[in-house]
Amino acid sequence: MEKEQLKIEYVSLDEIKPNEYNPKKMTEKEEEDLEKSITEFGIVDPLIVNNAKGRKGIIIGGHQRYKIYKKLNYKKVPVVWINVPDLKKEKELCLRLSKNTGSWDWDLLAKLNDENLLLNVGFEEVEIDKYPFKIENEELEVGKYNFGTINSWVRIGDFYCEIEDKKYKQIKKRIEEAGSLENFLDKTYEQLD
Repeated sequence: MEKEQLKIEYVSLDEIKPNEYNPKKMTEKEEEDLEKSITEFGIVDPLIVNNAKGRKGIIIGGHQRYKIYKKLNYKKVPVVWINVPDLKKEKELCLRLSKNTGSWDWDLLAKLNDENLLLNVGFEEVEIDKYPFKIENEELEVGKYNFGTINSWVRIGDFYCEIEDKKYKQIKKRIEEAGSLENFLDKTYEQLD
């Protein structure tokens, strides 16, 4: 069965409203980052809005952007209308639009971090420092220390460590088996006690 193609329509902000159950929220910093993004790039992603009888105009996806659009006094915004008459399904889609977005490849993020790009788009230092990054065959300058060309470089917090590729892969596998870096470190500390 062929589905109808999505159509974007510009709609007055007065015709749409947030749903009453949306569990997402923003910190003050997240709100500032989103506002900065919208101010710099404009609207690049339409809101997902229900068009079903009795639910017409209810936002399913895009609540945080809607909030910023109102703050910035937008009059019309792009909307994709979808027909979801079942409230239970509407709630499920709302959650899926926020939750089913994938996760970060921290090694690739580290390579994108030219001139503090990650900080500029909203990542926090504590987030960046939380994950070990592997960068192959690059000159790295950390403060006044030049690490030179290395096979594998790992940073956890303020600690920097050069390790062989084989050992890096073993540590990475153990972190994945533990479910997170935090769990891995907890188990390691337990073994030290």
